[in-house]
Amino acid sequence: MILQQEDKNNKLSSNVDISDQGITKGSTKETLKEEASIEPIDEDIVQEMEQLGYKPSLVRGYLHRNELNNASTTYYLLQSKKQSSNLVDTTTQKKKE
Repeated sequence: MILQQEDKNNKLSSNVDISDQGITKGSTKETLKEEASIEPIDEDIVQEMEQLGYKPSLVRGYLHRNELNNASTTYYLLQSKKQSSNLVDTTTQKKKE
């Protein structure tokens, strides 16, 4: 796919080939889509989010599509909290030994 690139004065200045750059057509404009992550979803976090009022199927879908929204941000914050907690537990156990 070739897009025409405009300069500051809205005059066409060059063509840009975007066929292999992960561009997908949206309903109103073309948007960049990053590759979906291959990291497995932590179901414990999804269950915790369900208790907070999120629908698990929607959360999984957002994560598979690598969407950035309240649900995915909450997931990643809870994931970070869990990893930090595990790190603290490991460090505490090593000090006791």
